[in-house]
Amino acid sequence: MPAPSLVLGRILEAIANAGLFRQGVVLIGTAAYQAYACPLGAYLGAAATLTNGIDLLVVSFVARGEPQDIEAILKRADPAEALPDMDYLAEESMEAVALYGAGVVVRVPPAPRYAMHKLLIARKRGGRFLAKRAKDLAQANELIDILLETDEVALLDALDSIRVRGPAWRKAIEASLRELRRDDRKGHPPLPVRQGAVG
Repeated sequence: MPAPSLVLGRILEAIANAGLFRQGVVLIGTAAYQAYACPLGAYLGAAATLTNGIDLLVVSFVARGEPQDIEAILKRADPAEALPDMDYLAEESMEAVALYGAGVVVRVPPAPRYAMHKLLIARKRGGRFLAKRAKDLAQANELIDILLETDEVALLDALDSIRVRGPAWRKAIEASLRELRRDDRKGHPPLPVRQGAVG
C-alpha cells in the first residue's frame, strides 16, 4: 500500500491535528490518490511516485471554538496554490487514511470523481507541465480500470455528472478518453455509454 513520504506525512498530520479535515478541507492531488488503495482494496501502481507536494481544497470551513487563521495553519505545512475547475471535486468528499505513523484520517473526493477530474485537467496541461499530464492520465486510467470491476455505477454517475457541465468539459473528457484509447476496443475497456446519457 502506498504511503506518503515522511515530509508529506508530517504535513498531513499537522493539518489533521489542527482539525482542518474535520472542518471542511479536502485533500486532492497525488497525496489523495495514494489514500485510495485501502478503500478500493486495490494496488495502485500510479501511486508509487513519492511526492512532498500537497494540494488542498477548501470548500467550506466551519470554525469551532476560537477563530482560526486557515492560511497561517496551512503555511505551517506548505503554501497552497489554486487549481482550476475545483467545484466538481468540491461537491462530495469521503474519509480515507494516509498511512503515516498510526494513520492520519483525511478527507478526499470519491475515487470516481477524482478520476473524471484528472481526465479534465489533463487537457489543460501543456509545455513544461506535460509530465503532470501523463501522471493525471495514468491515475485516471488506473482508477477507471478498478472502478469498471468494482463500482461501475458510481463511475458512470461521475462521468454523467461531469459531461453535463457543458461542451468544453465534455470535449475535454472525450479527448482524454481517446488519448487513453478508451473510445474503442484496441486498448483498455472503454467506458460504457448509458442510454440517454449526454455524450
